[in-house]
Amino acid sequence: MGSLHGRLCRAAAVVACSGLSLSGVVAVAAQPAAAVTRSTPIATSSAVADSATPTVSQVNPIEAPVGTHVDALGRRHMTKAYFTFDLSPMLGHELLTATFLVSETAVTDCSVSTTPQAWLTRTATRPTWATQPAERVELTGPGQMFGCPDSVPVAWDAGDAVRAALAAGQSKATFVVRLTPNDQALPAHGLVFDPAASLRVVYNILPTKPTGLTTNGTPCGSQPLFVPSEDQTIAATITDPDDTSVDAGFQWWPVAQPGQRTDILVPFGPSGGVSRATIPRSALADATTYAWRVRGVDRATGASSPQEQPQQVDGPFSDVCEFTTDFTPPATAPTVTSTDYPPGVPSGGPDVPGTFSFSGNGDPDIIGFTDSPFSVPPPVIPADRPGGTATTVITPRFFGPNSISVAGVDRAGNVGPITTYQFFVKSNAPTIACTPETAFIGQPRQCTFIDSPGTQSFTYRLDGEPDTTVPADPAGSATVTVTPTDPFFVAAPLDVQALLANGKLSGPAEALLDVDPGAPTVDQPATATIGQPLQLTFHALLPGSTTFTYAWEIGTFTIPVGADGTATVTVTPTITGPDELDVFSTTAAGQDSGTNPVIVEVGG
Repeated sequence: MGSLHGRLCRAAAVVACSGLSLSGVVAVAAQPAAAVTRSTPIATSSAVADSATPTVSQVNPIEAPVGTHVDALGRRHMTKAYFTFDLSPMLGHELLTATFLVSETAVTDCSVSTTPQAWLTRTATRPTWATQPAERVELTGPGQMFGCPDSVPVAWDAGDAVRAALAAGQSKATFVVRLTPNDQALPAHGLVFDPAASLRVVYNILPTKPTGLTTNGTPCGSQPLFVPSEDQTIAATITDPDDTSVDAGFQWWPVAQPGQRTDILVPFGPSGGVSRATIPRSALADATTYAWRVRGVDRATGASSPQEQPQQVDGPFSDVCEFTTDFTPPATAPTVTSTDYPPGVPSGGPDVPGTFSFSGNGDPDIIGFTDSPFSVPPPVIPADRPGGTATTVITPRFFGPNSISVAGVDRAGNVGPITTYQFFVKSNAPTIACTPETAFIGQPRQCTFIDSPGTQSFTYRLDGEPDTTVPADPAGSATVTVTPTDPFFVAAPLDVQALLANGKLSGPAEALLDVDPGAPTVDQPATATIGQPLQLTFHALLPGSTTFTYAWEIGTFTIPVGADGTATVTVTPTITGPDELDVFSTTAAGQDSGTNPVIVEVGG
């Protein structure tokens, strides 16, 4: 080569010197703020075609000579170097830039000026001098070259060549590095390159074909989709493999008038997520079939050379989804009947299921029924045929008056006139009968629980005690013994619930057991004087009482009950005004009576 400072840009270069970095690599034009894929694959194979061995391909040599070299025996070798790259990752995507780079390792004569050429050839991994692949596209470059040999890789703009290969569907591309016809045969111009060439590419992976198309949340499919009178939400999953967000380009139109297409651009949807658009109700006509589709819109693509501004490029369209509008609800109110819960007759009970029948009365617009007509969307019970019937099971939760509201539903989900069906649910709570009706605290009662035949068991609780469960007899009843023991209540609550034959619990029942707390009575003088002894006589009322316990001023005392059921105590008041004495009795079994608070008026 001659003075390497003379290695200037080729006069025919499309890429100006200003478009080359100091490293000799073609600079990539500024891109908008969007993600692209950058990679620098190494040649998957290299080869040298040598005129001295015209039928031999030197595959993956340790060096790649170009031009003419004379060996130690005086033989002339005219050579070209071939480098093959895998383009499959870029197939189907938008190439922005491509730079072919190969390092120069030796120069025969630095005093002569040599400019190597690079061409895209027909793909060939084992070329020979006798079977050289056709040279198809010349690469632009190389750019400014420095040093002898060059201190940085020699670079060519390969954008047009790679773009052409991708457009032809090629998954591989072969580049040849050679000298000009004038320099090729001159030994002084010979060059040697590193066979590990590389291809620096910047490309954009286009959005993939959208999937998961839905209209108002219903997947698009082969069955006709009818929609009611409302805004329509269309949605799809859109993925841009090399970006975190992607625009969605929706299109919709009347099927009968495809020229009336409307475009909706939804920007910055999440890549791999769901993008949605709304078709307003005001833009739709009744009884009309519409179609829609969507594609991902990529903003980071379309540059055919480093000097061009990238343009918007779209991914492939989705499949076409259709829906038909139906804005007119059914005109007929359904008929509601039930033999389990007939109107006006107390029937069933809470948690007792009943079958209800609905009829569309022959209205072909009714394809189902809803017993929740105000829900959005309403749940639908399908009819056996348009205008036909349907049955459902409803389980009332409470006894007393109940009602259900039923309406016909058409294929679009429109709700027709409402029929209100009223029925009465009888109480299924068990009855409670206890004897004796009144008793002292601590005395047992016999209580019978009665419910319907088939009742499995009863669970009862007395006055906050733990639950107890007893089995029911075949007639649906059970008898238990309960003993109120809390002397502070004159009515002990007894709560009962039955486990019915259907496995459901009945409604709760409660009885209040009349309890005599048996508080002692007290005989006392009409007057009392401070500092003077005062006699009080206690009379036990609770049968079996053996002791009295009384509290007077700051002391608490226990004394025995006499044989006549009484006891007399002497106390001395220490304060004037009202003074209090509290007394209760206790049986031998430890049952306390109620407490009698006695007020003593003490004078000075």
